[in-house]
Amino acid sequence: MRKKLPEKFLGKFDTFLTDPPETIEAFEAFVGRGLATLKGGGCAGYFGLTYSESSYPKWNEFQRILVDKFKVVITDIIHNFNEYVNWDYLLPSIRDDLSFVQKEPSFNWYRSSQYRIVTLENFLRWNEEMTGEEFYVDKDALIYSRRSENVE
Repeated sequence: MRKKLPEKFLGKFDTFLTDPPETIEAFEAFVGRGLATLKGGGCAGYFGLTYSESSYPKWNEFQRILVDKFKVVITDIIHNFNEYVNWDYLLPSIRDDLSFVQKEPSFNWYRSSQYRIVTLENFLRWNEEMTGEEFYVDKDALIYSRRSENVE
């Protein structure tokens, strides 16, 4: 997602669906690439966000990016739309500074809210090359990473 999409995909579709990692950089890349593929105003995009890996301030930032940068309208948010199964590998890889998640879950607790956005006539078809070190982990991420210790 760091690289530009090929020209043959730009402006060709009516809708996109993506499940972006929940860092600002990854969100911009995944949603931005989806928007780049849309034909014009009135097209729709769908993606999920969690409260598990995104704080309210981060949701606010995502929404500002959508409205101010990409020029789209948020038409729907369906909370707890997607439910993810409990992965066998999760406990060994999860942040160890959160003691409450070091116990085997008894139900599928990881859920995301489904967003629906619609493009305005002047929406931004974003297809820029991206650089940067970290793409998947920030201070809100549940999955443990040695690199996350240095994330502000």
